[in-house]
Amino acid sequence: MKVYRFLFLLLLLPIMYGCPPDCHNYLATDDYFFVSTPLPDSVLNIIPYKDSATYTFQHSNGHLLTFKSVRENELQYNTAECGNITENSYYINITRLSCEYPSVNIYMFLYQLRNGNVEFDFFINQSQFYVTGEGVELNLPKTDSVLIGNRYYKNVYSIQNKAFSDGDSFADSIYYNTTEGILKIFVRNGESYIIHN
Repeated sequence: MKVYRFLFLLLLLPIMYGCPPDCHNYLATDDYFFVSTPLPDSVLNIIPYKDSATYTFQHSNGHLLTFKSVRENELQYNTAECGNITENSYYINITRLSCEYPSVNIYMFLYQLRNGNVEFDFFINQSQFYVTGEGVELNLPKTDSVLIGNRYYKNVYSIQNKAFSDGDSFADSIYYNTTEGILKIFVRNGESYIIHN
């Protein structure tokens, strides 16, 4: 009787583990995966920052902070799902705004899914903001007009910190629009940074 159980288990193993899914068909039909072609302008325009430019923000204490930008498209490979195959490559747009003093780094990562939707991640030092969109329209509360500094900005998204933060010195929420970028950064300790034109 033990011999039959052993043979049964031996025959069952190839059925359970022996035939992995065909990665090519799996990747081609799964809407969650990222696109494997360069991102179109309609997606890239979600982030208005240009490569090798400078942007200025004003701290709530009046000091001006100058940020330098780097923006690039990068081809990345995801080997987690089906091994190391080129069909599982995708493009990501990375934008970095950095200020030397005080040290503030803003990273933005933009992806497009195969179903046409976008994913947009921000990191401001240790604060993380995660945004999804249907097509290129972000799934966030949007206000028609917001007064920031002495200027009104249209179509302003309010984005909340969704993850970890390093004490009270980093961002809790931000105002953002696709024309100007980050309009205001709210810090947990009551300080803020606003766009300076």
